[in-house]
Amino acid sequence: MTKLGAQATALIVLSSIGLVDSAYLTINSLFSKVPLVCPTVGVINCGLVTSSKYSHVFGIPVALLGLLWFAAILVLGVSRPSFAAYLLLPLWLAATIMVGYLVYVEVFLLHAICLYCTLAHVCTALTGIPVVKLTLSQEEG
Repeated sequence: MTKLGAQATALIVLSSIGLVDSAYLTINSLFSKVPLVCPTVGVINCGLVTSSKYSHVFGIPVALLGLLWFAAILVLGVSRPSFAAYLLLPLWLAATIMVGYLVYVEVFLLHAICLYCTLAHVCTALTGIPVVKLTLSQEEG
């Protein structure tokens, strides 16, 4: 069994948190009978954010896209194939652009913040630290 470096460990921890969070949001999106445990009045309003027209892209729940993204990052972080360093940065950049758009939607269009979405956004942003370090160093173990 190989020893994981600090960057790979951080990547695994952050993507695992994001994966669980996104799974919860995906379940809510697909089976809306399961209400989110979150305030639904005022600025912190998970229900408004997750049920808005912006919560789907071409009919696909944004939460499901997040789930798939975190799963891909987790697999790359755990298996660490030789090409992982070349995939991580483009995947992270794409996710960061999406997060920027989603935060814009929450703050300026919906005037509401979803706590679970914010957790996924923070995990995505923080994932950038190990991604950049792994990409630059091409750490192997």
